[in-house]
Amino acid sequence: MARFAIRDRDLASAKAFGEFSLQERKAASAAFEFPMAALAPEVVDALAKFEDSDSGVRLEADSVSYVRKAAVSTLAKLDAATLAQHAPALVARLEDSDSDVRMAAVSTLGLLDAATLARHAPAIVARLEDSDSGVRSAAVSTLGLLDAATLAQHAPAILARLKHSDSDVREAAVSTLGQLDAATLARHAPAILARLEDSDSGVRKAAVSTLGLLDAATLAQHVPAILARLEHSDWGVRAAAVSTLGLLDAATLAQHAPAILARLEDSEYPVRMAAVSTLGKLDAATLAQHAPALVARLEHSDWGVRRAAVSTLGLLDAATLAQHAPAIVARLKDSDSGVRKAAVSTLGKLDAATLARHAPAILARLKHSDSGVREAAVSTLGQLDAATLARHALAILAMLKNSDSGVRKAAVSTLGKLDAATLAQHAPAIVARLKHSDSGVREAAVSTLGKLDAATLARHAPAIVARLKDSDSGVRAAAVWTLGKLDAATLAQHALAIVARLEDSDVFMRAAAVSTLGQLDAATL
Repeated sequence: MARFAIRDRDLASAKAFGEFSLQERKAASAAFEFPMAALAPEVVDALAKFEDSDSGVRLEADSVSYVRKAAVSTLAKLDAATLAQHAPALVARLEDSDSDVRMAAVSTLGLLDAATLARHAPAIVARLEDSDSGVRSAAVSTLGLLDAATLAQHAPAILARLKHSDSDVREAAVSTLGQLDAATLARHAPAILARLEDSDSGVRKAAVSTLGLLDAATLAQHVPAILARLEHSDWGVRAAAVSTLGLLDAATLAQHAPAILARLEDSEYPVRMAAVSTLGKLDAATLAQHAPALVARLEHSDWGVRRAAVSTLGLLDAATLAQHAPAIVARLKDSDSGVRKAAVSTLGKLDAATLARHAPAILARLKHSDSGVREAAVSTLGQLDAATLARHALAILAMLKNSDSGVRKAAVSTLGKLDAATLAQHAPAIVARLKHSDSGVREAAVSTLGKLDAATLARHAPAIVARLKDSDSGVRAAAVWTLGKLDAATLAQHALAIVARLEDSDVFMRAAAVSTLGQLDAATL
């Protein structure tokens, strides 16, 4: 009945027709004894009749476009041979006033066999200039389904759009060129390189991506043009140039390492980060040669340069990094938190023996006046091997009563890296902090006890249960979560105290209590 509903312009049935599943349409075909392909003419007929200018049917515009989109989507279910017969109807929809219909038409054309699709390539190329981004994106995808020879034939038309006034059209054109075979793409490399200077960041990014599809030899030929853009007044162009250099083969990239190193001092953060990423693609030996230049930048007046330098040093091989460890340790007291964090990360890449040698210098920073420095020092100690860390456990425990919450949190994390036996030895000192006047210290202590092995934790359960009545909701919640780490039998002994927290004034506390009670065995629960 659906075919006659469309023919008779019954909107409700037409909608339903468009929403039928493939299996439902097959069942209907069998019931009326006509093949699937027989529906196609009716769908195409519907496309023609439900035009915006239709004089015989008075329907709201959105309803009309819905039917057209449904009809296009239904055609997409046809086999390739039948769909090819109705390709002209789809091509006509590329000019539809509704962008959703145009996008559906472009995508459906992508289901055509290669030969048929090739005949309609010019119409799809024209959609690269569509006003809707979804249609342009669909056009790029569909053009990418063309065989290499056909797409190459349309390269001039695509290239012409690289200078279009609309940046979205330019971006779509660059992306489409990336679908070309390597040889054809190589011929158009200069035009794509020119897009590295595009005023739009999306176009520049697309250009970098497309240039990355060139073979290494071809890209290397264009290095001078890329290097020239490292000094461009627009930071976006500089960043794109640095990223493009990162696509070079290792040997060619090594030749231009000094130019990339210079970008670590760029005034813009994205350029500096692009430089760090590109330098990371150098082989270890080449990067090691430039280590002194990186270390020199650790004293730069701009925090961004210092941060980039520290991060890049983290890419060195372990032996070379060890040679420069003192300079990196010094960055733990940098005035910028980002530099300190980068220093922690880089120091964590040192081998255990080297890091252990610098432990005294790191420990000295636990008393620094800047909480950020103290936090960085605690986190770095957490990178030590278990035996060395154990020797400094007391110093880290002292950080549980630090005035800064970030330092306390870092201390909890670092103490959690101690082996169970060592942490158990310090349990009494941690328990003593459960009654500290600062709620932050109490919360840190409870969380640290949660790192104990089950047997040791069980011995201190009463002290943790007492914190369920703490005046601070954060401490109470930490207590509930820590109790949840007890074995079932021990937890059962304290179930009533946790049940009492179901009436807590804090909603998160009540939720935590419910979760912990859920860990009880069925009989106790």
